Amino acid sequence: MNRSEEKQVFLLGRILRRDLGRVERLVELGKLKVPHEAVELSKVVIRLNRGAATIDNQAIEDAYTSDFGNAGGKYLQVKELLVAP
Repeated sequence: MNRSEEKQVFLLGRILRRDLGRVERLVELGKLKVPHEAVELSKVVIRLNRGAATIDNQAIEDAYTSDFGNAGGKYLQVKELLVAP
């Protein structure tokens, strides 16, 4: 993942925590322009937290663990960027 993609994923994490509905709409419309792994992890976060206005880092960690376990690689990198402070 290049630096630009890393920055996009980091910003996605901030938006996920503040406005889950916004990210859900972007995913539904196919307008979320981040690496595939970030889209997939976002879909799991949305599915597990449907109806929540905001989420926390633990919700992202739980989504990663539930569907990707110890996948490592890009999924781990995406998860770490999403939960970065």
